[in-house]
Amino acid sequence: MPRLADLLPQNNSSRALAAIARKGRKASSKGRGKAAGRNEASIAVPNFVAIDLETTGLEFRTDRITEIGLVKFVRGRAQEEYSSLVNPGMPIPQAVKDLTGINDETVANAPTLESILDNVLEFIGHDTLCGHQVDFDFNFLNAELKRRGRTKLNNPQLDTASLSRLTLLDLPGYALGQVALSQGITLTNAHRALDDARASGELASVLIPKLAEITLETRRVLARFAPASALKTILNNSIDRRLNRPVTVAGATLPPPPPRLGIPQTPKKQEYQKVVECFSGTGGLADVLEGYAPRKSQLTMATDVLKVLNESGFLVAEAGTGTGKSLAYLIPAALWAKENNTRVLVSTHTRNLQDQLVAKDLPVVGSLVGDLRYSVLKGRANYLCRHRWHLLLSGKSGNLSPRERSGILPLIRWSEHTKTGDIEEQRLFNRKWFAKVWNLISAQSHECLGRRCPMFGDCFLQHARRRALGSHIVVINHALFFSEMCSESSFLGRIGSIIFDEAHHLESSGHRHLRTELDTAGMTRYLDFLGNLLKRLGKESDSERRRGAAAAYKTALKRLRKESDLFLRDLSAWV
Repeated sequence: MPRLADLLPQNNSSRALAAIARKGRKASSKGRGKAAGRNEASIAVPNFVAIDLETTGLEFRTDRITEIGLVKFVRGRAQEEYSSLVNPGMPIPQAVKDLTGINDETVANAPTLESILDNVLEFIGHDTLCGHQVDFDFNFLNAELKRRGRTKLNNPQLDTASLSRLTLLDLPGYALGQVALSQGITLTNAHRALDDARASGELASVLIPKLAEITLETRRVLARFAPASALKTILNNSIDRRLNRPVTVAGATLPPPPPRLGIPQTPKKQEYQKVVECFSGTGGLADVLEGYAPRKSQLTMATDVLKVLNESGFLVAEAGTGTGKSLAYLIPAALWAKENNTRVLVSTHTRNLQDQLVAKDLPVVGSLVGDLRYSVLKGRANYLCRHRWHLLLSGKSGNLSPRERSGILPLIRWSEHTKTGDIEEQRLFNRKWFAKVWNLISAQSHECLGRRCPMFGDCFLQHARRRALGSHIVVINHALFFSEMCSESSFLGRIGSIIFDEAHHLESSGHRHLRTELDTAGMTRYLDFLGNLLKRLGKESDSERRRGAAAAYKTALKRLRKESDLFLRDLSAWV
């Protein structure tokens, strides 16, 4: 079937995915033996019907089905197939023709859906429906049944896209073709219903046993949070539900932070000759960067940067394309920081540049300077709060919808392994789509308990800060710089030397972060925070008076929601 993800270009080569497939099969064969011993049971594949529909578009209310593919799987093996082209009674858009190869002539003499619907329903019966993003097929089929006044399907659903995100954490993408290739499953005619359905079924048969490789405690949490589905049933059947103990996910042990670096009162001057040697054509960068050629403008900028570091001065530099400005300021900054056993902050505007510095440039600088400590530090909203995460997992905060419960599943697995808690390393959770969920579990300052937090010693935010305090080069962004500048008690203390890259964005960034904003989204988030706080207070109140007070506060909060909405509407009209 045509899906939005399928219409986007894929950048990943078949060779890379095939390598993942070989690695995955090797790890899986080892892991199954370990998992079976550790978790005391393997996970059986239930019987199901794999389904895929090709359609005229993505909107089930207005678009129609052009092809149906069904494959019945028994104990993980395909037993029976059914497929048919369908005359949709409407033109097929060119984009869909190009994607599927199905055109108006192909379906001109095909049966109508009405004429084959009984055969389709009989084939499906009461079995679980399995597919890649199966809710798309489920909604389309039910929309057709509703239009005909027939009873809608309520079969359990098994989504191989969700299953893939839980069991295969290192794939570059999760389209059906990519996941199938990673597991060595042949998908000859992608975007044709029977082939896609068969691949989805084979994928489910491979991935369901992989659930046994997830720790028992994590499966218990996944089973609790998964919305009603075949996946939830499979997870529940894989654990001992008689164990009535609180669910939680044990996170990775964080490494000890490096020793804290200070800001020297009278810094030592670094020799210019060392910088010159790094940018010469006979050593330094020439030894570690293939094809490196010396550039006069790059050396000039590097020596100018070292001069202002030595003399505690200021420099405004405009570097044209091809100058190599990142290395021109990083190398002298690293040499000077090492010489003075101190830190230098590098502030960027964009995440792309931040990622480039940490992943590409600083490792090169480290190979030149030797024993260079560097780190990236982001704002509070980027880090998972372990305490708030524990409250959510234990049911003490939040009231999540089925969609939000499904969206949180990849976070449960990620929280087992992450050593940074930085949500930007988690590609399978979109914090813009699930803003309410992330606001419940991020390290936002208004609900931070500080040193009173029971998990303060294992706090991702504090760990990132301690790493920054012990790093020679600390990469931040302009927003965090202004936030720290306005803070009454900056954790960085004296900032010392700082380099602004993409400095032409400083003014707009300062304007954005030094102002106070009031909008509907921000007000809603704050009122939701108060609502969750009152919910916890109501549960933990041990006296009639306190419970009465909590009820009164809830009434006041309800009135506040209404009044704030009216206020913002009036304000908007006035503006």
